[in-house]
Amino acid sequence: MNVVFITVNDYTHLPIFFSSLLSKVGEEDVVKCVIIRPLYKGQSTFAAAKKFVTTFGPKEFGLTAAEIMAKKVLTRINRLSGLDKAFSVEDAFAAFGFEIHYEDEDINSVASLERLGNWGPDLIVSISCTQIFGRELLHLPARGCLNLHGAPLPRYRGVFPSFWMLKHGETEGGMTLFFMNERIDGGDILVQERIPIHPYDTLRSYIRRSKLVGADVVAKGIEKIRSGNYEPQPMPQKDSSYFGWPSRREVREFRASGKRLR
Repeated sequence: MNVVFITVNDYTHLPIFFSSLLSKVGEEDVVKCVIIRPLYKGQSTFAAAKKFVTTFGPKEFGLTAAEIMAKKVLTRINRLSGLDKAFSVEDAFAAFGFEIHYEDEDINSVASLERLGNWGPDLIVSISCTQIFGRELLHLPARGCLNLHGAPLPRYRGVFPSFWMLKHGETEGGMTLFFMNERIDGGDILVQERIPIHPYDTLRSYIRRSKLVGADVVAKGIEKIRSGNYEPQPMPQKDSSYFGWPSRREVREFRASGKRLR
């Protein structure tokens, strides 16, 4: 099966996700990756950094920036030394010999759609994308577009669900793989798994653990699509909730309740 992943070149949580997932895809699968910019529409790098500092504070920004810089250095050392440990998304795909394309423009642009169309994907899988798929892109792959969301939908739609689940004291989170449509986090569910949230979990430890579960969820979804033996479940409307990017006050409340970011 011809599978295209659309994602961002993250250095924190996605390398372990893709390293785990790509080890599970079938040998007969043709896999390609499109890496898009990790910025939302109309957002500059400066604006994104300012937003992060405003929300989480300069210390957390500094720690995160230092981690990313260290991972970038390790990535260069990794390539020069011939080691196969992935410190970035692109390294995870390169380790398996899969093709990578870097898309600097809108994923819905004419050029992007033409390229994807020429690849003839059976399935497109969106992972941590910062761009909304348009109608033409949604209908381009023969078997549809899938998105992985880090919460048990329909609860915790929107942005940064891991933060909100921990902030609200949930004892259980989840991962949901669903067919994308023109409604945000609103398509039919293909695979959903629950994940316990432990009292000692930090935001970082929970996200890391959930990414490994997410890799299994996507692998199961791809296998279901390949076999044709699946029956998507309509997205429930009861108990639906939506959350946006947290404010500085909400992060202070998170910490005041005894919870930690890392």
